[in-house]
Amino acid sequence: PNSVEKAEATLLRALTLASEGRIDSPNTELFSDLVLAYSRSRDVGSLEKAEGIVEKMEALYKEGDKEARPNTYTYNILLAACANSRDPKMVEKAVAVFEKLNKSSSDGVTGCGPDVNSFNWVSCIKWLV
Repeated sequence: PNSVEKAEATLLRALTLASEGRIDSPNTELFSDLVLAYSRSRDVGSLEKAEGIVEKMEALYKEGDKEARPNTYTYNILLAACANSRDPKMVEKAVAVFEKLNKSSSDGVTGCGPDVNSFNWVSCIKWLV
């Protein structure tokens, strides 16, 4: 019960402690765990919250926080959530996520590019069209 709220509170606490210099910045693993929690939640708007966490990760990475960089696993969580939603409106979101993976791979970002799971989730999503 309340796992999403607990995960969110953990991330917020880690961000606060990091801003105070008491711990290192939260890393990809912690952010990805929260993305996973949201993606598995049945709460209304949870997929949007998962996307928001990934956007925060991307912003932090662009600001120089190398520990917050989303990786293949992070993006695959979103692809899986889009496919599992069985909502045809998710096709556009999934395509955007897959394009981010492709761009990262083209840009030479280590650990961030489509893998077999990415292609499998995109194949599942195409069934929605």
